[in-house]
Amino acid sequence: MNNSIEPVEEVSTQVESQPVEQPLSSTVEPPKRGRPKINVDWPEGRFTFNMLTDKNVLSSSSLRKKMRLELKRGGLVKVDTLRTAFGRPQNIYSKNS
Repeated sequence: MNNSIEPVEEVSTQVESQPVEQPLSSTVEPPKRGRPKINVDWPEGRFTFNMLTDKNVLSSSSLRKKMRLELKRGGLVKVDTLRTAFGRPQNIYSKNS
């Protein structure tokens, strides 16, 4: 039983790296996901929600959401309430400029 250690030869492990080719166009944008954003066409002067739905292609729920957001931001102001002989009263809004 011989416990002697034998010398080990050193092996060169150098690796040559080759440059990675870059694409010609470096301004490639990833495709946008989801539904495209549609801006609301706000009427000039005073308007009701029904006037807003007639002027835009968005659904009424999307318009209500955007209207609430603009009211919170201060872009729209509730000016008056239109009361009729029957039916629910309608709020009248105006663009805050």
